[in-house]
This record gives sequence, C-alpha cells and structure tokens, in this order.
Amino acid sequence: EYYPSPQHSIRFGGQATHHLFKPGITAIRYNDTQTERTDTSFGSTNIPAFETSVYAEDDWEITKHLKLNAGINWSQ
Repeated sequence: EYYPSPQHSIRFGGQATHHLFKPGITAIRYNDTQTERTDTSFGSTNIPAFETSVYAEDDWEITKHLKLNAGINWSQ
C-alpha cells in the first residue's frame, strides 16, 4: 500500500504460481458377471504451467462529496 496523501491511497500487488500436471486416465468397466475391472494408465510426460497476475487499485477522495475507486487486474 502507498499513501501519497491522507485523501489518496494506492494498493498494488502480484502473484505467481507454478503448476505441474501429471495427466492420467482411469476407466472402470463391468463385464457380464458384474465384476469391476479398473484400468489406469498415466502419461510419461509431466506438463508444467506458470500462472501470473498483477493488480493496482486507487482510492481517491477528490472532494468531500466525490470519491473515486479505480483499479486494474491482469492475469496470464
């Protein structure tokens, strides 16, 4: 947070997250005797992903009867 004056405050920040996905498939099948058979297979490749976001917000008391709140958020 940043306070340039008592009537003006600015907030900002960011975030970063690293994901590692391990895809796989699980299939459950029943045969004629209603016996359950589970078949599980996993891929040999892990899939990495990176997620980021930043934001900024401005609270400004322009006059005694007029206030402004504006902000922006960006994510990838």
